[in-house]
Amino acid sequence: MKDDWDFYPCRVDDAPGSIFLNLALAHQLGVLEEDTLYAVAIRMAECDAHGMGSADEAEVLHPVEDALVSALTAQGLCFVGRLRNHGLWQVTFMGPPDHEPHVERLAGAHLDPLPRSFSIVAKHDPEWTYYSDFLFPNEERMRWIQDRRVVDALQREGDPLTASRRVDHWIYFPDSESQAAFVSAAAEAGFQALEPRGTAPDFAVQVHRIDAVQLESIHEVTTFLADLAARFDGDYDGWETEVEAEPR
Repeated sequence: MKDDWDFYPCRVDDAPGSIFLNLALAHQLGVLEEDTLYAVAIRMAECDAHGMGSADEAEVLHPVEDALVSALTAQGLCFVGRLRNHGLWQVTFMGPPDHEPHVERLAGAHLDPLPRSFSIVAKHDPEWTYYSDFLFPNEERMRWIQDRRVVDALQREGDPLTASRRVDHWIYFPDSESQAAFVSAAAEAGFQALEPRGTAPDFAVQVHRIDAVQLESIHEVTTFLADLAARFDGDYDGWETEVEAEPR
């Protein structure tokens, strides 16, 4: 299985948070054998105004996290993700039962010299509910991840993201009636549609509009289209645009 690590901002217990996880594990739920959750919650020394840690704190804890992941995976545990929230840097693993002493010993070996206080939680979780119900992003947060990936790809190509430009979106529907209703509703918001196409079960629509492509702006657009598509039983399937290189 190929790893697919990514992050997204969120709110946890009514406070800002950031979750980092291996998205690829979602495709293995039901066949993974590890049945026990192990969480190492590290109290950050510098947690900044948002409670998610300063850059200096990250420089300290990232190497510790890497070392702890290496040590615990060698013990047969699987690193699934990290939560930063409320002044805690929490790394989470799944593994076989009765490994809490190993987790506590190895965490202490890496954290006691800093010093950083920490606590360990071990919980039977054969259905991986912590991963699937908490760490894993909901539909809107997953779309934010996908939007950010496209924006990052544009920036890697030298796009400064300053120019608004045509952005194409794809949406799929169960029938031609819902497809046509969406096209009409999208037109009221300024979207133009190419000739609808497709046959059951995925009648396709491609719509486009001139929009800004900074992450916050384009995510508002994709959220609007996804919500609009859902009104007509459709599924939003992403966007693309041309790279606009910075003028010389």
